[in-house]
Amino acid sequence: MMTKFNFYVISALLLNSAVSAEIKVVDPWVRASTGPNAALFMKIENTNSQPAKLIKGEISGCARTELHTHAHEEGQMKMKQVDFIEVPSNGQKVLKPGEDHIMLMKLHQPLQEGDKVNVTLLFENEE
Repeated sequence: MMTKFNFYVISALLLNSAVSAEIKVVDPWVRASTGPNAALFMKIENTNSQPAKLIKGEISGCARTELHTHAHEEGQMKMKQVDFIEVPSNGQKVLKPGEDHIMLMKLHQPLQEGDKVNVTLLFENEE
């Protein structure tokens, strides 16, 4: 079951750059959790002429987050932790099931339909 959740706060911060990136987050959502983990999805738009790297998500209500992708290994699709997710210059990156996403690890309590979480996204610019 895929359920959308409302977010109180979505903040995009640019690290290690004197120039502020133009980052917009569109339609963020989380699947309802049945265990200790869940996944966060969204579309990230970058109107800057330089690529941006999503390097971290800080989310209330869980012990830690990890950036993940899916990779084909030994005949199976497996989740794999990555150091960053790149958002191309003047482009977008869609975080979606079966591809790149943010894992919410060790939730303090299960997420149910209608729950709200605070999210801060940390970016590093490619300048």
